[in-house]
Amino acid sequence: MNSSETDCLTVKEEELVSRFEKAWFSSQIPNFGDYLNSSSSIAVITELVMIDIECRIRLKERHQLPQLEIPVIVFYTQELNEIGISYSPSNELYLEEYRIRCNNGQHVSPSEYCKNISSEHQPSRTCLNQIVERAKIEQKNHPHNLVSSESMLDNLQVQRADYAEFTLQQFLGAGSCGRVYQAWWKKRNKKIAVKALYKSLQHDPLSVHVFLREVEILSNLQVESVVGLQALGTFPNGNYFMLLDFIEGGTLRANPSIQQASIETKLKLFLKIVTAVEQLHQSGVIHCDLKPDNILLDLNGIPYVADFGLAKLSDSYSGKASTAILGGSLGYMAPEQFKSTALVGPQADVFGLGGILYFLMTGNDPSENRIEKEESEVMKLIRQCREENVDNRIKSVAELKQLVIKLPVRT
Repeated sequence: MNSSETDCLTVKEEELVSRFEKAWFSSQIPNFGDYLNSSSSIAVITELVMIDIECRIRLKERHQLPQLEIPVIVFYTQELNEIGISYSPSNELYLEEYRIRCNNGQHVSPSEYCKNISSEHQPSRTCLNQIVERAKIEQKNHPHNLVSSESMLDNLQVQRADYAEFTLQQFLGAGSCGRVYQAWWKKRNKKIAVKALYKSLQHDPLSVHVFLREVEILSNLQVESVVGLQALGTFPNGNYFMLLDFIEGGTLRANPSIQQASIETKLKLFLKIVTAVEQLHQSGVIHCDLKPDNILLDLNGIPYVADFGLAKLSDSYSGKASTAILGGSLGYMAPEQFKSTALVGPQADVFGLGGILYFLMTGNDPSENRIEKEESEVMKLIRQCREENVDNRIKSVAELKQLVIKLPVRT
């Protein structure tokens, strides 16, 4: 199966998953095998496995069912094979299971977790380490201090959309909180991007807060270089989705032609990205999660900034938004972002932009050791962007823009 076939759920499949989830929340212990048959799609199986694991962990941790067994993915594979369903978990599924366990207090080291996973399914140790670090960061956020989702929804001035208005066409990618699909918006007769919160996170206050906070910010943000919000809605099971502008060219990370381009072309693109972030800062928004995955390119090479769930707002922001959340992505996340949102300012985005420039030049995510070995003008600029001490870092995105313009073409 291709990714679009394995990741998209039909309306009937959404309803089936919703019934399974409701069974858990009505204090039953459903057998996920009872909801499947030999024709069940990989997408349905994956959703049920993730919901089953997370519900078991939560009920056990809250001492509602302290004796409840929490299987690993290998157990599900064996059980499915026993009822005639051939299921081979993907590396991404193992990463998702590990994220769920870490976020719910089950801190197992990456090496220990991988011990019983076959070599062909071994998830990336780098990704596992990132999940551990992100879980530590999220522990510093206190969901009980967050504005309720009901209050956030009441204050949102945004168009609402119904699930029946669009047809999912293709899976585009996944992040820490959800999946993104290409879809056809029948009501408007055009392509649209659908960003959907993971079903396993729809009852997690922090994840819902981050998702709805992005809707809050985008609904008030009038900047050309931002992937625009079209509408907010819920799937049949109550899970949130947002409809966004569809950018045909995909993410910076997924664009292989960039790495084949000349240094001059890469610097011109980077200058456009810096200009886009400068526009955000002028509107009072500090992104706080700048990375190749959150920069989209249209077919003309124009960059657009996406994913505003972790953004911090400055005094010049004209709208209203709820509490900022501490977080980011390892390798692109400034040191002050590990400590407190109060310490985070525009220079956090300078740090992230330095990581993006490094990615453009090398095709790799930033590594301090690699950067220190290079002496080119571009690498010197990257080091200036990525100084750990804020006082030694480039002061603003506007200053970074001028430094990029002054770079000799062949550096």
